[in-house]
Amino acid sequence: MALLLYSEQQNLKPISPNWANSVKIQGGKTNFVQLEEEIENGWLKTLLGAAFLYWVQQNPTVLEVISLLGGAVFKDCDNNDIEFRGLKYQIAFMVYAKYIDVSDQADTFTGLVRQNREEANPLSEGAIKRGKRDAESLVMQDFEIMKVFISQNAALYPLWSNGKTRDIFVPKLTTIRKTYN
Repeated sequence: MALLLYSEQQNLKPISPNWANSVKIQGGKTNFVQLEEEIENGWLKTLLGAAFLYWVQQNPTVLEVISLLGGAVFKDCDNNDIEFRGLKYQIAFMVYAKYIDVSDQADTFTGLVRQNREEANPLSEGAIKRGKRDAESLVMQDFEIMKVFISQNAALYPLWSNGKTRDIFVPKLTTIRKTYN
């Protein structure tokens, strides 16, 4: 289930409608749907954890999930009001960051090619990396604030496992040597 719709993407961080609505295989997914699913089920699963993300995906109308999707204002530990923009904002900017990387690539019968048009000059690799890095930075700043919100409301989010590890403890056995004088 996609947490972000194309219209929401365009309101938060627009991408080219020509590229986004293009379908590579008849009856297949649009570029936007494919990219959004990759971000959601890859990047977001890593940050939130598989169980927590699945719960969010299955319960988009639950009040706690609505707060995560759309953002919220809350009090921090110093009693200051702070805001995070939410998962939809974060997904939109990650989609944009990935879009910057792949928008000039085309999959043809001869393999992947980079588009080259006479009317336009391609951006330098540095400019592309800078744009991607800037978008990812905004996402991670917002995500860090959202983590504080979730941690403060941990009772509402029991599947949130940030910082919890379940690695099996393997004791290290050492031998004791006695020396006699």
